[in-house]
Amino acid sequence: MVFAGVGLAQNKYEATKGKGNYTSLEYAANATVNAGYNGIRYYAKIQFNWSAGYTKLDPTYLTNSNLMCVLTAGMRFRDLR
Repeated sequence: MVFAGVGLAQNKYEATKGKGNYTSLEYAANATVNAGYNGIRYYAKIQFNWSAGYTKLDPTYLTNSNLMCVLTAGMRFRDLR
């Protein structure tokens, strides 16, 4: 699955040279990939998740990125039928 979005943000700040505000374009994205095995007695899943974003902070900007990997494995105490 993939999610992505773009939006407008109204930013206000106060610095040593006074107050300011501006409107900026921001984006964010998130992608997830799953693969797994689901047997009668045993199961396993591996999941990769990546998220990223961008925010303009005039005169600079902020970016973020996060990559995560999760491995899940288990055994059932009785058969799943």
